[in-house]
Amino acid sequence: MEDAHSKAAVFALRTCLTNAPNDPLCKMLDAKEKVLGRYGAVFAPSALPHLTADEFRSFLYLENNCHWSQLYRRGLEAADDIETLRQGLSVLLDESRDIVYRWNQVQVKGLGKAIKSAILLVTYPDRYGVWNTTSEKALRQFGLFPTVFPKQNKGKTYEALGERLNELAKAVGTDLWTLDGLFWAIDPNRSSKVMEQLSRL
Repeated sequence: MEDAHSKAAVFALRTCLTNAPNDPLCKMLDAKEKVLGRYGAVFAPSALPHLTADEFRSFLYLENNCHWSQLYRRGLEAADDIETLRQGLSVLLDESRDIVYRWNQVQVKGLGKAIKSAILLVTYPDRYGVWNTTSEKALRQFGLFPTVFPKQNKGKTYEALGERLNELAKAVGTDLWTLDGLFWAIDPNRSSKVMEQLSRL
């Protein structure tokens, strides 16, 4: 990542990471191992046949995922049909198929891009980054959001986004969980309510 846009992004994100101990962001970063351990096990492909609606719903709340505050708004309805949800997640998390196919194939009501990518992150934290409003806004501000493919092929957009997020995390010298937190931290309009919730974790 050598162009001017990339250098500006890396500088801003590294600066934010340096300041993290004095920011509510530190609570988000400190929770990484706890959250990945808990939900990496919940969403492991071998565990999906036993996934309960309550386990899935718990992931949607900031107090449990320690990272995302709005997942429950759309995600709760995905648990209304637990068998369809299990089947969808089994496709999404099947590493024997490429991510473009998996992303496009999974069409479960309530399971939007923010939840799909968050589940991918906690299940495979060294491979998949998060695609949500916050990460997209940050990448667009830096001029780094990749080419957008047609709506019916969002999997290609996520694949390209994933490559960009992995490159950026490597350039910053961090991991994908932390990178997603940094996107939130650099947003000048970040929610004071979320900051207060994080401070209580």
